[in-house]
Amino acid sequence: MSNSINEDIKVRKASSNDCRIIYKFVCDLEEQELEYGSFQKGYLSNLNDPYNVYLVAEYLSEVVGFVSCHSDILLRLSGKRVGTIQEFYVEPEIRNLGVGRTLLDNLKSVMRMKSIIQLEVSSYRHREHKHQFYVKEKFVETHKKFVYKVN
Repeated sequence: MSNSINEDIKVRKASSNDCRIIYKFVCDLEEQELEYGSFQKGYLSNLNDPYNVYLVAEYLSEVVGFVSCHSDILLRLSGKRVGTIQEFYVEPEIRNLGVGRTLLDNLKSVMRMKSIIQLEVSSYRHREHKHQFYVKEKFVETHKKFVYKVN
């Protein structure tokens, strides 16, 4: 093993072959088992959308983390494109070893290449350890999020 775990972390674009492991990650993230067929259909559709960025982190050839980011053109920002992190997950046993930061650094780099001017994220209130991570990564709390469930 090298001196730093960061040297052993590889980030790459997610592929259709990653669907099962990302399904597991998102179920863990949401703390519930999701219906796989619908998940797979949505995953593959989102994966092929050029305005979405799906990255996975590998450590010792195992996928151990995932970040998804969707972008939209916002009128309130004069028609500029803004990215929103939708899901962000790192296996619990290797958290605090730099995997999340490495994924985020790679995502920021992709956002710059795509001329996306801002990166946003929402996080459930009870995930205070994640809030601390985002603050440490220079995200600024600017909004409250309100949700209305249509069905």
